[in-house]
Amino acid sequence: FDANTPFPGVHALVPTVGTVLIILFGTRSTWVGRLLSIPFMVTVGLVSYSAYLWHQPLFAFARIRLLNEPGAAVYLALSALAIVLAYLSWRYVEAPFRNRRNFSRPQVFTMAIVASGVLIAVGLAGHVAGGFQGRLSEGATAMLAYREDRGELRDFCDAGVGDYQVPAERCTVGADTDPTIAIVGDSHARELAWFLGEAAATEGLSAKVLVYSSCPPIRGVRRIDLAQDNCPRNNDDVFAYLRDSDDISHVVLAARWTLYLETDRFDNGEGGVEHGDPFFVAPIDVPIPAVNRALVRRTLPDLIVQSIEELLAADKTVIVVYPVPEVGWNVPEYLARAEMYGEARDAGLSTSYARFKERNELALATLDSLGERDGLIRVRPHEIFCDSAISGRCLAQDGGLPLYFDDDHLNSVGAEPVVERILEHVTP
Repeated sequence: FDANTPFPGVHALVPTVGTVLIILFGTRSTWVGRLLSIPFMVTVGLVSYSAYLWHQPLFAFARIRLLNEPGAAVYLALSALAIVLAYLSWRYVEAPFRNRRNFSRPQVFTMAIVASGVLIAVGLAGHVAGGFQGRLSEGATAMLAYREDRGELRDFCDAGVGDYQVPAERCTVGADTDPTIAIVGDSHARELAWFLGEAAATEGLSAKVLVYSSCPPIRGVRRIDLAQDNCPRNNDDVFAYLRDSDDISHVVLAARWTLYLETDRFDNGEGGVEHGDPFFVAPIDVPIPAVNRALVRRTLPDLIVQSIEELLAADKTVIVVYPVPEVGWNVPEYLARAEMYGEARDAGLSTSYARFKERNELALATLDSLGERDGLIRVRPHEIFCDSAISGRCLAQDGGLPLYFDDDHLNSVGAEPVVERILEHVTP
């Protein structure tokens, strides 16, 4: 297994079935059973649950306190500390509490109830106090507020959230007119849609919002991590709707193209590492066990091109929004921590343009391969944010303001110049 193995899924059967076999057959009559019975292995087993409990807060607080993802040396040191703490807690907490000569069952339950009550009280106090926001500086609070600077379509205008809706019943944004624009894609399209609607309203235009989170606007693909996946159905319904909608003349396609093609999460090479499992979408006719990164990179480019060509053949003007530069850091949270710890950057937060080009090589080549076509328009966010204000860098912050509400979605500040370029091509 490596970072490019789809997981969870059928591959998870390997470790789980292997564990079952060890439990069933790891008896003293087998060499595996004898190995697991030696004193060292037994000691590891005794402290393993305590080590599991200890490592989580140690790792979590390290990630909170450090601006960058902790390196291997930090994790190894924390792992060693977790084992030491695990032994101490097993020796002086777990073992004494298991000894009936030290504590009776009523005493154990009484102490457990008291401890639980204290933890519940602290948790409720933190919830009511909004996480004790007073502990943060004014600047950090201002930066964290940008986590909520997003479009207002997330909960009610996304076919990937809640009940599935057919395209005709989905939202329209902008002026109170019949839509002549459709914005199609995943959550990247959804975030642009709200701001595009606001801008289009000033021009007397409106747009149909045909978005589905974590679903690329590519015909013939599915997510392999979901048993029930409406992504293929959504794309079939949306493309059919667009073919039959004579009023819609412009289709804006926006998606996190790079993640679908690369499958792995973004590492900016400067300590900013996006958390999350690899993300796999694959052709519908490929069996899940056969899916891997090489297959995705081999098959998806042609399907992307075919999908765009299908819209062009339907006599639509297609505006393809190229990949938004990924950041690796959650921008508002990074800037808030930097503010609190006095580690803010004078030039603002940015990432390597060279890293962007390396990461997006296949995505850019795929979209460029369409060549110049009648009705095909390209909007390239990297031309706005990269190698512009700072040579060789891609902006994540401009004029002191974050451009993202997380690590890859533009907020209102970042979306504005992208929407302006889109609107240039749809206004009469």
